[in-house]
Amino acid sequence: RGEHFDADAPVRRALTLMDGIVAGDGEGPLAPGDVPLGVILAATDPLALDLCAVRLMGFDWRAIPKIREALAGGSQANALRVTEVRDPADVEVWEAAGGAREPRRLSEIHAAAAFRPHPGWKGHIEAMDPE
Repeated sequence: RGEHFDADAPVRRALTLMDGIVAGDGEGPLAPGDVPLGVILAATDPLALDLCAVRLMGFDWRAIPKIREALAGGSQANALRVTEVRDPADVEVWEAAGGAREPRRLSEIHAAAAFRPHPGWKGHIEAMDPE
């Protein structure tokens, strides 16, 4: 079945892609508003990709239980072993469009557009302070 519960780290690498050329906000996923973000994200660590996407949207990862709990290393995150990220500072961001020769820290990435949260998350997910 491919389960490796005794492994200290993920045993496979998987490429995760996110199409953010035109992203969605507000009433997503069924009736989102269009946000022309103009990015495609790719990562070999799914949590790193989520952290970058949330940062680009101007939301606080600490308000998203799936991300917060994975970083806390709870029993579910440890059992699944899908990420090696333990802190957002672990994430390096390479930008293909700018021809950057050096990676940037996640904290150097800023909200690229004004995203509206889903009404149920409004007032709870917006980033209040820069990291």
